[in-house]
Amino acid sequence: MWLGFPILLGMLANIASPVFAQTLDELAESFGMELRNKVTAEALVSVQTLSNSNLEYQYTLINSTISRQDISGFALQVDTQIATSNMSPAPGWEADRCCMPIDGKLFATWSPGSGDPFVKRGAKLTGFKIVSKNLPGMKEFRAEGFTAKFLPSADKFQGEPTEEEGEIIGTIQSWESGTAAGATIGPDPISSDATPASLLERLIAAKHQSVSFGWISGPGVDGVVQGLDAKLNAAKDSVARDQNKTAANQLKAFVSEIEAQRGKHLNDNAYFLLKVNAEFIISRLGP
Repeated sequence: MWLGFPILLGMLANIASPVFAQTLDELAESFGMELRNKVTAEALVSVQTLSNSNLEYQYTLINSTISRQDISGFALQVDTQIATSNMSPAPGWEADRCCMPIDGKLFATWSPGSGDPFVKRGAKLTGFKIVSKNLPGMKEFRAEGFTAKFLPSADKFQGEPTEEEGEIIGTIQSWESGTAAGATIGPDPISSDATPASLLERLIAAKHQSVSFGWISGPGVDGVVQGLDAKLNAAKDSVARDQNKTAANQLKAFVSEIEAQRGKHLNDNAYFLLKVNAEFIISRLGP
């Protein structure tokens, strides 16, 4: 169940009884439960332009070797309605629906089919796809850890749980359905009347975010970032002077630079985020 990340509100810290002076993991175990949020995951993406000008986003879900659970659910923030027919599952999985509200955001979700096609610890699974006309933007993904232990053991209590025990169980149950989250890219709605100037501002912000998320990194990265900034700022100045052809050429130089740095200082998330957005702006600047 995709319930997102609940907040404890300090309740456990205010419980005086030594029976409950434990970590949340230990507390859940004492009630015959196991928390779900024990996954460290990564979602890598590739973006392909289709013949009808739509974009196909394909994701590889990676379960870290340090995870403590297999992955039994994948959700991607999309913030726009996407038909289920435009969602494809990875082998052995099923496209659930779009869009499910989680913590005030809209997510497309996938889950395993019959059998045990979970993403094992240290393994990866490729083939989750979304087709959309929307350009790439920074998005959140969530990976749900699998556990077979859901409810408190019936023999844990002498009769009904006390009010205090009931509150603790409720807290554990909400955490039990928690998920691990991370950053990736995905379809991001933009205004139909967005101008080249506003799209450039959006691209510049995406470049800054890529650096802050570590998607642009490595020895000597400062020089790479300065070079990318110089090309973007030059294009921004050219657009402000209505020199669209010059701006297009400056953005083409920007694209050439990120292509040269792919796999070196840029990972695929940064590469596709910046490249697809830059090429779209070039198309809007005219011949």
